[in-house]
Formats: sequence, C-alpha cells, structure tokens
Amino acid sequence: MSKKKVLITGANGNLGQDLCEVFTLAGFEVVATDRSDLDITNQVEVKEKISTVRPDFIINAAAYNLVDKIEDPAVYPLALAVNVEGPKNLAEVAKYYGIPIVHFSTDYVFAGYKPEGYKEDDQPNPLSKYGQTKYLGELAVEQAGGQWYVCRLSKIFGRPGCGETTKPSFVSLMLKLAAEKPALKIVDEEIGCPSYTRDIAEATLRLIKENFPSGIYHFVNSGPGVTWYQFAEEIFSTLNIQTPRQPVSAEEFGVQPAKRPKFAALLNTKFPPLRSRAEALQDFLTLPKISLILVSTKVKDILKENLLGLFNSSCKYPFEVIVVDNGSNDGTAQMVLEEFSQVHFIQNDWNSGFAHACNQGLKVAKGEVFVLLNPDTQVKAEVLENVFTTITQRQEIGVMGIKLLNKATSTSSGQDGSVMPSVRRDPSFVDQLAILLKLPHVFSKITDRYLATDFDYQVSQEVEQVRGSFFAFRRDIWRRVGFLDEENFFVWFEEVDFCRRVRQAGYKIWYNAEVSCVDLVGQTFKQMSVRKKQAMFSRSLARYFFKWHTWWQGAIITILRPVVICLGALVDLWRR
Repeated sequence: MSKKKVLITGANGNLGQDLCEVFTLAGFEVVATDRSDLDITNQVEVKEKISTVRPDFIINAAAYNLVDKIEDPAVYPLALAVNVEGPKNLAEVAKYYGIPIVHFSTDYVFAGYKPEGYKEDDQPNPLSKYGQTKYLGELAVEQAGGQWYVCRLSKIFGRPGCGETTKPSFVSLMLKLAAEKPALKIVDEEIGCPSYTRDIAEATLRLIKENFPSGIYHFVNSGPGVTWYQFAEEIFSTLNIQTPRQPVSAEEFGVQPAKRPKFAALLNTKFPPLRSRAEALQDFLTLPKISLILVSTKVKDILKENLLGLFNSSCKYPFEVIVVDNGSNDGTAQMVLEEFSQVHFIQNDWNSGFAHACNQGLKVAKGEVFVLLNPDTQVKAEVLENVFTTITQRQEIGVMGIKLLNKATSTSSGQDGSVMPSVRRDPSFVDQLAILLKLPHVFSKITDRYLATDFDYQVSQEVEQVRGSFFAFRRDIWRRVGFLDEENFFVWFEEVDFCRRVRQAGYKIWYNAEVSCVDLVGQTFKQMSVRKKQAMFSRSLARYFFKWHTWWQGAIITILRPVVICLGALVDLWRR
C-alpha cells in the first residue's frame, strides 16, 4: 500500500521542521519545500509543483513574519506576496485537484480588545500591516473553496528553524539573554497563549487524519493567557534561573513600529484541547541536546563498560542514550534494565539489521544532534561537547566523524593507541570487486584510492565518507534526507549511502581531527562465520551498486555472490 503524500511549505522554519518530522514518523511521504524549492508567490511554479508531486495534502507553513519591518512601505509588498498571494495560489490549485489544504495564521489578526480572549468565529480587526496580510491570507484560502483549514497560532516556541529568515523563539531568546545579561527588562503586556510547535504539528496530523470539517481552528496549548513577562517567569522558574528581571511597559521598553494586540488570547472551542502549556514547556526545556544511539548484538560486557564510561563523565550538554538490542541472548536486556534505568532500551527478538535498529532509535531520539555509536566505541564527554559545538555552529556540515584510535593495551595484538584508518573515498566497481575476490592479498596497491591511504588524519577536513563507528549528524539533516536505507542495507554500506545522500543535498561530510575515541573494532562481527559475513557484505555491495551505479555492475556482483560465500565457507572449514 503506497504512503499518503504531504507537501509542506516553509519546511525549514520553526514549525515546518516539526511538521516534517511528525508526518514522517506517522508514515507519510513528506515533500518538504522552502523558498529555494518552491516560490509560493509564483502561480505558475505552484501549479507545476503540485501537478508533478500530486500530494494527498498540502500544509502551508511559509510566512513573512518580521512584524515591524512590514510597516515599511518598501517591505509591505513582499509580505503581501508571501502572506496573501502565496496561500491564494496554493489554495486555488488545491481546490482544482481536490486536495485538502492547511494554512497557518496568527492571533495578530485581532485588535486585542477582548480580555476574555477570542473564539474562532470572532471578527478579525488587525492593528498592524502584518496582521492585515495574515487576515487577507485567511480570506484567500477560505474563498478558494474545497477542503480547507485555517489554524491560528499564538507566540509559538520550539526547536530553532534552519531557514535564512527564521527568528529565534521567545524561549530561546530569553535563555540566551539570561546567560549573557546581568539583569533583564521584559514587557509585561500583550497577553497571548504561547504554544509548542511539536504539539501544533501533532494537532495538524490529527486534523488531517480524522478529517475534521473545513473551517478556522485555534491551536494553542491549554492554560490562561499570559504576558511576555509572565511567560518568561514560567520559563525561568522551570529551569530555576536566577537572573534578575523587571516587568516594564511596552512604552518603557521602546517604541515599535507595529501595533500589537493587548489581549489576544486564542480560545480553542472546536478542536480537542491540546495539553497544558506547563507540560509542553517542561518537555521542551528538558530536551537533551545529544542523542546517542547504540545497536548491540551479544556484546553485554563491552556495552556495560561503555555505558559506565558515558554516565560517569560530565558533559555540559545534556544527552540521552538509546540502546537498541538486536536479539541478544546473553543477558544484555536484564543488565541494561537493572543497572542503567536512564537508558531508553528497545528490545528486538531477532537481529533486525544495523540500519533498521538505528532507525528505531532515531524515531524516539529527542536531541538536536544524533550520534550513531558502535557499542565497542569508547567515548568521553569532551568529545561530545566538541562535536555538538562544531556541528551546530557550522551548518554546512551534514555528517561528522572523528579520529578513531586502537586501544592502547597489547601491542602484540596491534592495539597500540595508533590512529585507525576510518576515512574512505567513494567505492568504485574495480576496488570493490578486488575486495570481494580478495585480490589485495596479491595486489596490495589496488585499493589504495578507496582506502585513502594518503589521508592525513591529523588535519580536520572535508571527506567523501566516514566510518559508522562514530557517525554524527543534526536533526535537520535527518529531516531533510530521511532514515538510513534499511530496505537495501541490512548491515554494511548504510553509512556510505547516507553520506552520499547528504552530499547530494548540498552538505559536507567532515572529518574532525580535534577529538578522538577508542574503537575496539568489530566485536559483533567476530562472533560471525566468514561465510555469513561474506553473504551480508556482498548483498549490501550489490544493492549499493544497483542504487548508485549501473545495473550491470550490481548484476556482476550478484552473480559472484555464491562464489564469494563458498570461499567464506571454505575459510571457516580451514579455521576449524
């Protein structure tokens, strides 16, 4: 059965990112667009996009919301185009194809003279030019007809968006100022209903799935309306922040070009209540910054050692650990549940494959940065801090690997603390065929290009791929390129494929030489027979070449698979 498809505009904004994630996790095929992908003010472009994609639903989260700038006559036409013509174009094409459309509006469409708050059917009367454009956008969607929804929002907060014009939410701004300033002055006016973007995205999903009747809805977290100062107090008290603060009037704070509504609390009378603002704020403020995802298969003792190392180290960024166990029968589940209650543990009764298990972890991960970490890779807190800082500050980086070291124990086993080769170039048919047939044992230089034997591991630099032992990427990268490809890759080449998709999306793969960790290398694979490893490797290799190269290269590798598997079986017999 094919997936339902949803087209989301403004996908890089604060709300747009959560919409993409919520609908993806719900099983929809998400077509995420920003200004570079779709200019909603261009009617021809909108028609072409929708006729090509043919989505089952359209969600418009694009807006021009620089409230004060819109008062400038030179900027006002741009706001009209984005906030009025854009929704009009989308809604008219949606009506033509019979596609339901969701459009987001704002509490600024009201004058703000009702202390008791505004219901969905109250008459708008905006005070600012921004409010005027949003109200005209509402009318355009309604007048287009078809199945339409206008969802009004108020003072949204959530994870920062990655769009060029995305503004930080009030919550993010307050936390930043509280850390930088000795004292704060905060406007104690403009009553509204601050609401969490994640909850709005969940409500939008329900609106669509349950086929609510067309009309206007107010999506706000439950709770009384508050001023900016009162909301700041809720933020600071939740985190016990002691920075001195003082309530001031809007006039004392400074003149703003655009008029704001004084009482603009939105009353939700048509949709099931969203959870309380206090609960939503608590959830948002306590989100981890980093999500570590470890896939384990019969490595209980090594996993325990590494979990102890992680939780006994101090990291200034809060992190969570997600362990996905693939059918271990060595007591791993009991050990984790009894000794590491803080771990989010997922138990599979069978070996579901590395890519599938990582995806299970990604579905529940809450951090801004994800790190896929082998259970036999030992990481210290300062490594996580460096990686988080670098990958969040340098938005051009899509995936990051770090310096991997052999364990400094026994030099006789080759584990001497030396740098482990972990950077590769893109596979070619010749070098992979050579590896498959074990030709490097005879022709040692044949794989030098692929193995990047000339690479300088002391210098941080852009590369083509990094090893999956430590594989870090941001949440927005995952939203853009999707999950690991579990349909094609059980194990091996899933990280190679992911790196190619990230580069295809315009981001860099980065090797970070500033930090390192110890990699015990292949503790899970040591338990497998050579025959089984050859079978899995050659299968993934064939799938990789079918996907990224030509069909005949994948076909040749597929034809050679029985030979390679038989050679592996012979090696197993010889070893026994």
